[in-house]
Amino acid sequence: RAVQSDRPSLAPRRDRLALLYLQQFPATERAARLLLRRAGEGVLPDDQAVAILLSVGTDSPLYLAARRYASRVLYRLWRTARADERSSAARAFMDVANELVVVDLAEIASTDAEASGRAASELIVRERQVLDVVMAAQEPDTERARAAIENVLTASGGEARLGDAAAELAYRRLQIGIATGDASMIALASDRLAVEGGRFAEAADRLLYRRAVEEVRSRPTDPDALRRLVAHGGRLIERAGSGESVLRDPSIFGLHETVAQASAAIWRAAGDEPMRDLALRIDRAICDANLATSGVLRRRAELAESAGLLDEAADAWRSLLAGYREGSTDWYEARFHSLRLLLERDPAEARRVFAQFAVLHPGVGPQPWNERFTLLGARIDATPETSP
Repeated sequence: RAVQSDRPSLAPRRDRLALLYLQQFPATERAARLLLRRAGEGVLPDDQAVAILLSVGTDSPLYLAARRYASRVLYRLWRTARADERSSAARAFMDVANELVVVDLAEIASTDAEASGRAASELIVRERQVLDVVMAAQEPDTERARAAIENVLTASGGEARLGDAAAELAYRRLQIGIATGDASMIALASDRLAVEGGRFAEAADRLLYRRAVEEVRSRPTDPDALRRLVAHGGRLIERAGSGESVLRDPSIFGLHETVAQASAAIWRAAGDEPMRDLALRIDRAICDANLATSGVLRRRAELAESAGLLDEAADAWRSLLAGYREGSTDWYEARFHSLRLLLERDPAEARRVFAQFAVLHPGVGPQPWNERFTLLGARIDATPETSP
């Protein structure tokens, strides 16, 4: 009372006394009352606070308040639990949440407007927490998740009044659709999230991207799975960017590489030029960041040549040539393609480079490259030199 009136300097002493009481008499109603009065101040560790709150008897006027506060603390404990403790933390939270949902729905339906509004607010928050818990489980409880969504709609007054919860519920519906294999639910939720935008739309793209990656691993030539991977991965790339510092994150680099592979695969199968151009843009960004692998350079050479960008394709093969051990099979391949492309652009220079190559490598490489070099040499000899 002194702290509440005019002696705030006594607050530390009050806190010490409160903590001492909670430690000495944890199973009393006064302890629960103290905790409820000091809710959010962390006067006790969460696990001790929960034990006190759950010890309040059903005949106590503090029972529901203690249960509601306990549910908040239990959710916090679940969020911070180690992997091996999460299942038990989830069960403890759900036991209290399932008890309270019945009480809150009854109060929402009551004629007491103040109690109804308070219960609705409590229920919306808690059922969103329920969705978080049940959909994070190794085997999601989709039936409880559906019920939670309906409870949020009831407490909110319908879809039109969801406010900032709309995107979250669309994401949960997407999760349910994926868990149950409901294609129509996935499509509807995806469309809604595309409209809503924000962090749940991004989370949805990550979820759908991972799902598409798994699909492509099991069905590498499935055009629909490849296009889903490109669609969701492409949006993730747009958000992340393609700058050098961004691409040095291995996960972001892997995202770019996977989308480029899928885009190139679609182009090869269907001749889809926008897909080819997307893969080429990604490969250029990787090369500009000095992170190109041999796979990236090979793909860039292939795609650039198909787009008529012969200089770019030749540069990619020359980069490969510089990276391979001279005399290796890969080196001969890169030498062949760089010469072939040089012939298209500068026959005189191609003749000079080929003559030098033939002197240094009289056998012009192992099979099949010796045959190909022989044919290329004949083409070079038959091509007239043009004036510069």
